[in-house]
Amino acid sequence: MDDVISSSSRKNVVGFVGVGTLGWQTMTASLKRHVSDESILIHELSLSRLVPSRCRVPRWVSRALDARLRRQNDALETWLDENPKLEHVHCFGHLVSSPELFKARDITYSVSCDNVFACVVEQYGLSPSFIDKKFYRKRAKLETNIFNQATHICPTSNRVSESIRDIHGIKKERIHVHPFPILDPAYRPRSMERPKVTFIGNDLGRKGAWRLIEWHCKGLLGDVELHIVTQMAMPDHLAKNTSIVWHQNVSNSDIRSKILSNTTVFVLPTYYDNSPIVLIEAAASGVPAVASDMGGVPEIVLNSKTGFIVDTHDDNAFIEKINCLITDRNLNIKFGQAARAHFEQCFSPVEIINSLVEKAKNPH
Repeated sequence: MDDVISSSSRKNVVGFVGVGTLGWQTMTASLKRHVSDESILIHELSLSRLVPSRCRVPRWVSRALDARLRRQNDALETWLDENPKLEHVHCFGHLVSSPELFKARDITYSVSCDNVFACVVEQYGLSPSFIDKKFYRKRAKLETNIFNQATHICPTSNRVSESIRDIHGIKKERIHVHPFPILDPAYRPRSMERPKVTFIGNDLGRKGAWRLIEWHCKGLLGDVELHIVTQMAMPDHLAKNTSIVWHQNVSNSDIRSKILSNTTVFVLPTYYDNSPIVLIEAAASGVPAVASDMGGVPEIVLNSKTGFIVDTHDDNAFIEKINCLITDRNLNIKFGQAARAHFEQCFSPVEIINSLVEKAKNPH
């Protein structure tokens, strides 16, 4: 017999909530575009982001992160109080969730997760002198508590899935991998005139842009145009280099239609990353990539099939693989077509979103 919902009972309202960082913004933007169900609420917590730009984090960051979590909890509590009919909430970013707030309101919750703290510490190369041990233990305990009480967990890559199982002891059956669902661009054949190497990112140090610029300025990439897409203004010392094209504050649609559609090779020599959305966007545009071997990157760029995966600190290997895709036109086209096919098979935004929504509506 179908359940009858009285006027005094809670409606089956599901919420999706995230913070205003790029990856989770992509999640909420994709949801808003593809979901029109009035029983689904989509909300973004407006908070400033604190991201260390170096590979070491001083002790003060732990205190700042604690303060940020408190502000985040306050913002989440306000939103929950404004929407008392919520029955289940899916959090984009596991630290967005607060088991205590949800439990007090008899709301179940689930989470998407792009990394766990222990892996962040390892990948950033943090030493005891740069991070407070008490904070580390507290953060690890917080993560375990969040994962244990969630109805299900949606990591953005298989690597993160393994970390959740191995580090936090979560059973495999409660974990369902869901990559970032980007808005699918209209696919068009790429221009293959003068070779163009493209980098997209805002944290130029962490993402490896400066080393890419150095390779180019030394002539190690041949006669190419280097395109840098970022929010940062072009440094004065690069302004006279006519082979470097600097794109500042470009819209996402223009990145796809005007930049990636004319890119020969996409390069991300990042020092630290998880599942970079820019690599998914490059694949969606049929652009082969050369990227660092870390996090979920090898799940996006299939080595020697859709591009090349390179040891993070091996400059010579990066230069070699970039030049390989610049000089071998047939291989470039082959990898580009395979990248687009890989996107269609594994990163379909409609399928990912439908799965997220279905699991949120039926969390048990």
